[in-house]
Amino acid sequence: CIGFIGFTLYGPDAIMTSAGAIEVGSPRSAALAAGIINGMGAVGSILQELVLGRLLSGDDMSPMFGLLLAASAAAAVLLGLLVIRNRRGLADL
Repeated sequence: CIGFIGFTLYGPDAIMTSAGAIEVGSPRSAALAAGIINGMGAVGSILQELVLGRLLSGDDMSPMFGLLLAASAAAAVLLGLLVIRNRRGLADL
């Protein structure tokens, strides 16, 4: 089952790092954007092991959920800024 989940997640991941990178920036800088997206994914998977491992060392799960809530809110704010930037026509900068 885990292999099947990984197999089905690869397609959307490839779309987000290629077509999504072109949409965020310009076609000229798509390779740089795709590299940053993939690099952040790799760094994030390493850091999540360390941070969540420390947060889950006790019996209380509320710090972990607080961190996940803060990360989701930060991602929503950054995505909102990208949408505003795109609607103003500044995506080619």
